[in-house]
This record gives sequence, C-alpha cells and structure tokens, in this order.
Amino acid sequence: MECSNCGAENKLLFKTISKNGIIKVCNQCLGKLKSPIINDSSRVDFEKPEVKLTVSQRLARLAGVNLEKRRIEQLKPEQNNRLKRDEDQLKEMINKNYIKKFEERPDDNVALIENFHWVIMRARRSKKITQEQLAESISEPVAAIAMAESGKIATGNQKLITKIENALGVRLVKSDEIQRTNNEIKRPVEVPRELSFDSSSAKTLTISNLQEIKKQKEARILKENEEKNYSVSPSFVEGINKVENYDFLNEDIALDENLEKKENPTKCFDNRGKEINLSTPKRAERELIKPKKDLSPQEIREMIFGKTK
Repeated sequence: MECSNCGAENKLLFKTISKNGIIKVCNQCLGKLKSPIINDSSRVDFEKPEVKLTVSQRLARLAGVNLEKRRIEQLKPEQNNRLKRDEDQLKEMINKNYIKKFEERPDDNVALIENFHWVIMRARRSKKITQEQLAESISEPVAAIAMAESGKIATGNQKLITKIENALGVRLVKSDEIQRTNNEIKRPVEVPRELSFDSSSAKTLTISNLQEIKKQKEARILKENEEKNYSVSPSFVEGINKVENYDFLNEDIALDENLEKKENPTKCFDNRGKEINLSTPKRAERELIKPKKDLSPQEIREMIFGKTK
C-alpha cells in the first residue's frame, strides 16, 4: 500500500476524510491535511479495555516514531562495547597460547632465507596494512605476525609461512628447500601388492593401480606354481622321512607315468651306481628323498675293483 497523497510506500497509513472521500495517507500527510482519523470498527476489540498512553507515547504515535525500536538502538552501543571487550579478551588469550606453544617448539628457521623478518615487515608496510589487518586476512593471531617480524617462527609451522607468502607476495623459503619439497611431492606412490576392498583404499585406487596389481598378482601366482612343480618343500621332505612305508606313493607314481613322460629324462644314479628312472616328478621325489642305506663290504669292493668273474 502507498500513501494516496504523496505516494510513499512501506509506511504506516491512516484512514481520513478528504474532498475526494475516504483515503489512506501517511503520518506526515495526515498532519498537513489536519483531517480526522477514521478508526476501522472491524479491527476494534470492544471487550479489551483501551490502554491509556503516556504523553510521550501519544506524541511518538503522532510523530510516527517507534519507541521500542529507538530503545533497542540506544542499547546497541552498550552491546557493541561488551562484544568488543569480549573479542579483545579472546584475542589476548589466543596470543598467549601461541607464545606458549612457541616456547615449547623453539625455531631453527634453517629452511628460510636470511633476514626473512625484514622482508615480511617491508612487504606489509608497502601494502600499508597493520599487523592486525594482516593477521585477520590470513586468520592467524596477531602474536604470530609480531613474532615473525621479529625473526621468530615456530619449527614446522609451514602453514603460517605459506599464508604470509601468499598474502604479501614474497618468497621466504630457500630455493633448494623448495626443490626438495617438490621432489618429495613428485615421488611416486607405491602400489599396494595385495588388493583390499575397504572404504579407505578403494577411494585412492585408480584403474592403472588395479592393472598393476593384476600383473603383479599373476606373476606371483605363476612363480609359486613353478616352485611347486620343480621343488620339494622342506616340510614335505620331513614328513616323508618319518614314514617307513612308501607303498602309498606307488599308485600315484604309476598314474603319473601314464599321464606324463618326458622326451629326454634326466639321468640320475643311486649310491650303487644304478640308473634311476626320473620320468615322473613323483618317482624323482621318492628316489631323492628315500633314506640311504649303508653299503656292504662286498659292494664296496665291487665299486673299487669291479665285479670279479
């Protein structure tokens, strides 16, 4: 709604009588027209007694002033002062805690350039900003900026150094230190040998990592199969040595002889000089791990002088 006389919007309007009939005007136009106010009977609560207003309230109503709003505005300076006081106390506490942490971790500043604190101070003054403004822009306590400009930065506080460099546009870290950091960042990440499907590792795995894991796993399985086919495990040898009867191997050996025959079998000889048939892995395994027997004197003479006719 707008005032019928001046066209003002978003103002309290009153019904009054004019030459053109009943119109709605604002408080200022109502004072100029000096017309009586018409109360809307539909909005009047006859059961509720009329509240008597004080002189100041009546004058404020005629002047269009909201006393409650003015009272709140008068209280704002007090609230602002209290908030500012609390904020100052909080900043002081943060600065004390920062200084205490610095005492626990003294600085070495080996990675920083020489006279880095002069660089910080000159860059800040060239931008015409105070220590408080710089600290607020990088979300750090004022004590951190003050101590940095005095040549004190806590050990390992790389985050603060990076913030100051970005805010002031300066370089505080030595070039060789930057190169070392870049080399550490570019170091390739070791691909896990065993594939796991938990939530933490699944987020970091890529397609290339999965392909590499697959190749490594296939190569490892192939190597294990070759070792199983052409080598005898110590546990197997120990178990066979404890067994006196080898009849349970005969059926497997016969089956292996029918299924697998080598074209050029390796020739091996036992302790008597007799050739051993190693056509199958089972037979070779049995002959190799079979416990040796002591030679008789007759067999020793035959091996040295040959068989006598």
